Amino acid sequence: MTDRRPEQEAAPRVPPFAVPTWLRPVIVPSGVHRLAGGWARFSELDVVQRQDTGSYTICRMVPDALMAASDDPNAASGMLDRLLAPRGDFCGLPMDRPQLMGILNVTPDSFSDGGRHNAPARAIAAGRTMFEAGAAIIDIGGESTRPGAEPVTRNQELARVLPVLAGLRGGDAVLSIDTRHADVMTRAVAGGAAVINDVGGLRGDGALQAAAAAQVPVIIMHMQG
Repeated sequence: MTDRRPEQEAAPRVPPFAVPTWLRPVIVPSGVHRLAGGWARFSELDVVQRQDTGSYTICRMVPDALMAASDDPNAASGMLDRLLAPRGDFCGLPMDRPQLMGILNVTPDSFSDGGRHNAPARAIAAGRTMFEAGAAIIDIGGESTRPGAEPVTRNQELARVLPVLAGLRGGDAVLSIDTRHADVMTRAVAGGAAVINDVGGLRGDGALQAAAAAQVPVIIMHMQG
């Protein structure tokens, strides 16, 4: 197996963007530039390059030095502009500040809070408490994806999440549905969810199509296995 860990170098082996090049901001509290117009700041960039040999190299540069050394100034400035450009709002929430998501598992067996909120009234009360404590988004899930979790039917999943969505709908929190399943996505959005959060990366049957048809923001997650 090829070792793909980048070799640290003092300067680029070849001009940036002469080979495939990526930029990674080095976040520091006193940075000069605001990443994505937000709260994180950086002054330097890790410049990662894939060499013709297939190996990766990395060196640290300030943006002005990157521009001066670049083989393609347009590519360099375009990538820098994308790093600096403010992000649009997410479901009405400004992205220039941190936004907290409260995780509300309405399951008997989730790894973090399984069984604590599996009655609708308790789950609704917990969601309201999360919002009062500062959570802008409440993420509601009716299927545990922890290793060894018992599978549930779609009807079981819907029976868990729809009453909670109904109880929290109309409040100030943004409601998110944590599901891998197309029919649950569709019913949950109709029931008040404004975000789809899919730990399966939209790989389930019909998930991609259901998410597209829902016309709401989608968070694409990944889980091992």
